[in-house]
Amino acid sequence: MMLTDFQLSLIAAGAAVVIGVWVFNLLQERRHRKAAERVFRGGQPDVLLGDAQAADAEPADAVQESVAPDAPDERLEPALGDLPDVEAVAVESAVEDAAPRLEPAVLEVDEVLAVSESVAPVRQAQEPVPVSADGEPDESLHDPVVEIGVNLDFAQPQPAERLWQALHSLSGRVSKRLRLIVRGDRGWHEVAPHESGSYAEARALLQLADRQGALAESELALFVETLEQAVRDLGGHAAKPPLAEVHKHAVALDEFCASVDVQIAVHVVNRNGAGIAGSKLRGLLESAGFQWRPDGMFHLVDDHGRTLITLSNFDAAPFVLEEMRGMTTPGVTFWLDVPRVAAGPAVFDQLLAAARRLSVAVDGILVDDQRRLLADNVLTSIRGKIAEIQKRMAASELPAGGPRALRLFV
Repeated sequence: MMLTDFQLSLIAAGAAVVIGVWVFNLLQERRHRKAAERVFRGGQPDVLLGDAQAADAEPADAVQESVAPDAPDERLEPALGDLPDVEAVAVESAVEDAAPRLEPAVLEVDEVLAVSESVAPVRQAQEPVPVSADGEPDESLHDPVVEIGVNLDFAQPQPAERLWQALHSLSGRVSKRLRLIVRGDRGWHEVAPHESGSYAEARALLQLADRQGALAESELALFVETLEQAVRDLGGHAAKPPLAEVHKHAVALDEFCASVDVQIAVHVVNRNGAGIAGSKLRGLLESAGFQWRPDGMFHLVDDHGRTLITLSNFDAAPFVLEEMRGMTTPGVTFWLDVPRVAAGPAVFDQLLAAARRLSVAVDGILVDDQRRLLADNVLTSIRGKIAEIQKRMAASELPAGGPRALRLFV
């Protein structure tokens, strides 16, 4: 039977679509593979424990004896030596098969000083992602180092609220942040769940890692499969990314983040063990520019409202403003979240200045978790290690306090 011209045209159109999808997926796979190779090269030594030689060089009573490297799934409780406290907190993954991750690390000063000097940069500097000629979204909207994006294309524009329905169905089933960007008359922009407007081109975004660990492979598959089904129901097409390469990139990203995720804590306690009156403490903190927030801590913020330093109760109980007048606390803890703060050494200087001023006002001293005095030379060494960690982050195109760091270290 001879085929008609119409049938031949249908066959040709179908072949063109198949070839187009194949070529698109091939390009996407190549793009992700190159990004992964460019962004993360080589193995990641543990920045908190250092290399084997650094470990052998530590004193016999160094803190690493309390850290069991063969049992990474267990919670590492703070074990303090002669230096400022640094704890390692094991955060359980929200997904059953997600790899557990220990963080953030709050190091013993011995551990801080043992950070290997020979740690190589995680990757070579990567060129920034500009807005491309074909209308790709700016990196501020979709950063492929931090998020996976699935393109959604429709023959007819679809309401933004309908596009969000597929993402809503994933709520509670994936542990990472979900976002939706669309392309309209004004180019690419992010849309909220109940925003008006209809769009023929969109991109669903899922974050690849955070302080709970890397995006699980099962979550990644669920994300893509859910979108594919939802888009089919709306008469559209979802471009499936190379899942194996994306997951490999997520794991590498998380490994690097874990290697630099450090929090520094400095305690102030009354010299005679009498405690600090809550009413006096509140007045001193507010006069120094600290603001109470609903998390039960006081925050010192920059001009943009971003937290530089936090102050918590020494016994971990949250501060309740209405109850501070009648309370007495054994002490307070100043915290510096190293990956989330730009110019870490300078902020550490601010932290020490605030801690020392407070200690003078309450007849206090700066101590570690076991209430042993912190020497100035130890604090100076920690300042140097903060600078070293942030230098590594900058060399890997993930500067401390920058947009990528603020997305990843939450």
